[in-house]
Amino acid sequence: MTPGLNKEDQSNAPSRIFKPEEIVIPAFLPQTDKVRLEMAAYYSTVRRADDSIGNVIQALKDSGVYDETIIVFLSDHGIPEPFGKTTNYYNGSHTPLTVRWPGRTKAGSVDNDHMIGSVDIFPSVLEILGIEQEKGLDGRSFASILKGEKQGARDYVVTMYEENVGGNRQPTRSIITKEYGYIYNLWSDGERKFASATKGTLAYKEMARLAAEGDIHWQKRLNMYNHRQSEELYNYHVDPHALKDLSKNPEYAEKIKELRATLAKSMEHTGDPLLKLFKERDNESLIQDHLAKVDAESNTRKRNAVYSRSGKAKDDKKKKAKSPKQKKK
Repeated sequence: MTPGLNKEDQSNAPSRIFKPEEIVIPAFLPQTDKVRLEMAAYYSTVRRADDSIGNVIQALKDSGVYDETIIVFLSDHGIPEPFGKTTNYYNGSHTPLTVRWPGRTKAGSVDNDHMIGSVDIFPSVLEILGIEQEKGLDGRSFASILKGEKQGARDYVVTMYEENVGGNRQPTRSIITKEYGYIYNLWSDGERKFASATKGTLAYKEMARLAAEGDIHWQKRLNMYNHRQSEELYNYHVDPHALKDLSKNPEYAEKIKELRATLAKSMEHTGDPLLKLFKERDNESLIQDHLAKVDAESNTRKRNAVYSRSGKAKDDKKKKAKSPKQKKK
């Protein structure tokens, strides 16, 4: 079996399979052989995605509609590892976005000046197609940027996280500027533990192993990942991997105050239901009441989903039992 690919992947191998020795592990993950192997597999799956997009593009060319087709490609989250996917850190929010607008975008051009979010894609497509903008959208069109023009007030993006596919409620809001990242973890109370599929990764298991063996650095990192704290602040310009929290540093008191205000303004603009809780974030009983409410809602959905699946299974068994047996010829 090819290293870095499981049995199911062998039948759909990417055009290039990365080897562990080629990989540079991000600084926010343990620098071990197991993590290197996992990262190599991740790079190979990214290559498979590239191959798939290449096949789609070739199909568009073969059908003669390539130059009449607008292509928008992005991923839905950052790297699927601890401190990446399902978090509001830079490495969990930063995703690729590639747009081809025939006759407008310039091949190979890269824009590093403007910050945009996925909520901006819909209004952008509307403008590209010449369709009147919908009212009340949270995002705004970046079509002019695609044409090489400048657009003001593009200095930050707001990200949010509520619930994952497992039904775990961990309400989080953040603001990412060109230099800083401010994160508000409403769910963090020192007791609740973060729940995410990334806890099944080799990287998380290696974090836990190193912490259990007495590594002070990974003990602190594991505790931060599992419990977080109500507020976090990072200077992504010098610390892109969010290794040094500045939220309690008095030198950054004004910066965190500024980012809080900007986040609150954005939450108010979008009608964020957590605005009141954010403004009263020191009211512990109010926060706990909200968490108890959303936990109950989530648990009800999970129970209903289980009942629905079990009910369907029973119905399928009944149908199978009632089906007439076929006569042997």
